[in-house]
Amino acid sequence: NKMAAITTKNSRIAPHPTTATMTQMPVVDFAGGWTVEGGAVIGGGALVDYFVSVATGVLIQEMIQDAPAYLGQTVGVDAFRRIAERAPNVRLVKLEAGPAELSTWIEALGDEFAVWGGDAAMYLLDSVRIGAAGLIPGVDLVDFLVDVYEAEAAGDGSRADELFRRILPVILFEIQHSLDHFNHCAKLVLQRRGVLTSPGLRPPSDRFPAASRRLLEDPAAPQRA
Repeated sequence: NKMAAITTKNSRIAPHPTTATMTQMPVVDFAGGWTVEGGAVIGGGALVDYFVSVATGVLIQEMIQDAPAYLGQTVGVDAFRRIAERAPNVRLVKLEAGPAELSTWIEALGDEFAVWGGDAAMYLLDSVRIGAAGLIPGVDLVDFLVDVYEAEAAGDGSRADELFRRILPVILFEIQHSLDHFNHCAKLVLQRRGVLTSPGLRPPSDRFPAASRRLLEDPAAPQRA
């Protein structure tokens, strides 16, 4: 899978599409009893072992994703530190969280690590302004998001705010409800922009609500295009 990444001037450790991989929390049952299904908690030691086994199996940078709102379980700063102690190539973390949580990680980890934001970049400017190393959004609006960041990096915060206000409604619309809803919306936008020929998702994804499709395609709502 390919991802879009916006690296900020705050970043000292930047992932590159060919030199970094990203691993998220396991979301299936394991023989040893690890599970996130139903909200059950994975044992701390087993969780650390899982990420270390992935990271030590590659020779490139490993980014860990912490997405408790979507996966039902958090990695947390302490476990991340333990992983990094055993896997020197783990120096990157992506948080599906807002600036309050990002700032906590940035302060706790210091300059040795790079903390990235996600959540479709709906906290783009706040994240940049509190020192995030970068953002990893969806690809459907990444060119607009780059324009926002470049205005901010050039010192024109007012223009950055104005540009961001234009696209924030569609980001918030896309990311409502579920990851499947976000992916459905993003692929439909990419189809409308001539990038994809089909907006469909592979099974077992949820069905795209007809109301969401209608609202996203409504010609009277150009802010969603």
